[in-house]
Amino acid sequence: MGITITESQILQGVGGGILIAVSSSLNFVLKGRITGISGAVNSIINRYDSGGGLMWKESFMTGLMAMPVMAKMLLNGSNGTTIGDVPVTIFDSEGIQPTTNTLLVLGGALVGIGTKMGSGCTSGHGACGLPRLSARSWAATLTFCATGILTATLGLSEKVPDLGIPSLPSSVDTTLVMPPIIAFWAYRVFFNSGSVSDSVFSFITGALFGMGLLFSGMCRPSKVIGFLTFTAEKFDPQLVFVLGTAVLINLVTFNWATSKSSPLLAATWSLPTAKDVDAKLLTGAALFGIGWGLCGICPGPGFMSALGSRTIPLWAAAVVAGQLAYGVVAPNAVVKRE
Repeated sequence: MGITITESQILQGVGGGILIAVSSSLNFVLKGRITGISGAVNSIINRYDSGGGLMWKESFMTGLMAMPVMAKMLLNGSNGTTIGDVPVTIFDSEGIQPTTNTLLVLGGALVGIGTKMGSGCTSGHGACGLPRLSARSWAATLTFCATGILTATLGLSEKVPDLGIPSLPSSVDTTLVMPPIIAFWAYRVFFNSGSVSDSVFSFITGALFGMGLLFSGMCRPSKVIGFLTFTAEKFDPQLVFVLGTAVLINLVTFNWATSKSSPLLAATWSLPTAKDVDAKLLTGAALFGIGWGLCGICPGPGFMSALGSRTIPLWAAAVVAGQLAYGVVAPNAVVKRE
C-alpha cells in the first residue's frame, strides 16, 4: 500500500502553513523579529530581557496558548469539525497519543536541552530560518529532521521502558491556568510595560501562529509521528504542506523586508548574530530531533497542548527543566537563537 494524500491533508497543511507564515511574516516585516518559540520560552523562564524583548515574547506566548482553550470551547468536546465536506481534525484524543508518560518526560527533556543548545526549533530554524537562507538554520533543520525521522522510523520509542510515571489527577483541569496567565499578561501590559500597542500586536501574532499550529495538525502527536515515520504504510505527508507553505511565503516576505534599511514599524532589526555551523549547534539539533521523534511534540504545539491535558504538562515541565539544566551545566554558553 503506497502513500496517499487526501483533501483534508492538503487543506489543513496549506491552510495551517498560511496562518503560520502570516504571523511570522508580520513579526518580521513590521517588527524585525524572528518567531522562535523555544527561544521565547527560554527568555521567559530565565527572565532574560534584552532590549525589551521579554514583554513581546510573553505577549506572543499568551496569545499562542489561548488558542487551544478557545478551540476546545468552540468545538464543545469534539476533536474536530468539517469545512464543506472535508473533515478537519484538530486534536488527538488522549487515548491515541503515541507516547507513555516516561517518553513524554524523556522527550521533553531532550527537546529542552536540544533547543537551548541548538538555539532553536521548528519555528525559529524551520519556518523562519530556512526562508532567511541561514546556513545555521538549514544545518539545524536538516539535522533535527534526520534524527527525528530515524528515531520514529526505527521505532526507538518502543525500546524505552515505561517507568510508570503517573498522569495528573483527573480532578485537575489544566485549562484553568489560562485565566491567571491572561490576567498576569494584562497587568504587565497596562501597568508594567513600555508599549501597550506592541504587546497587543504580539498577542495577536501569537494567536495567529497558534491557530496555524492547531489547524495544520501540528498539535496532534500522532500526525507528527506519521510525518517522521518514513515507511510507505505509515508516512503522513500533511506536515510537508505545512512547512513548505510557510517557508515559501516567508521566503518572499522576509527577503523583501531585508531589502529595506529597517522594519516598517521598528528602528532596527533583531536578528541572530551567530553565523558558524559548529558542533554545539548540530549536537543540540540532533538531541531535539530525537526528543521530537520519541513523542511527536515540539515546543509550540507542546505548550499549547498542555492546557486541557493530564499528560502533556509532564512534557512541558521536562522541557523547562531541560533548558534550565543546560543553563546550569553550561552557564557561559552564549545561546543565540535562530
